[in-house]
Amino acid sequence: MLADPLAYDHIHGQYRSHVHPSDVVRLTGRVTGQRLDHSGDVVVEIETWATNQPGHNVMVATAPDALPRRP
Repeated sequence: MLADPLAYDHIHGQYRSHVHPSDVVRLTGRVTGQRLDHSGDVVVEIETWATNQPGHNVMVATAPDALPRRP
């Protein structure tokens, strides 16, 4: 389970094309890196993108996400 989405330090996103209500959009993502923050939590860097039916990239975004600690 990922951390609370409201707890992101920053999110950077770009809309690259118009998306219409009838469009089918596929969201995809991957982890591009990981690090330890100042409190020892593991933080992963996430890259996401969205493509429409013809395969055009209509949105890209990056964000860090802190993973929950094991009990």
